[in-house]
Amino acid sequence: MTREPTPDAVNRALGATIQKQEREIAMLRRALLEAAEKLDRAGWRQSADLARDAAS
Repeated sequence: MTREPTPDAVNRALGATIQKQEREIAMLRRALLEAAEKLDRAGWRQSADLARDAAS
């Protein structure tokens, strides 16, 4: 017979998952902003704007 997890255990697991996802989102935003800078320098203004919009 398996025991059901306690509400505290579930909350801790969800909290850890949320923190990991927040870190991944921040990393993706930074990558999009870096890409936007490179696109701007290459003259691809519309694509740079799209990357900036996606990062926000």
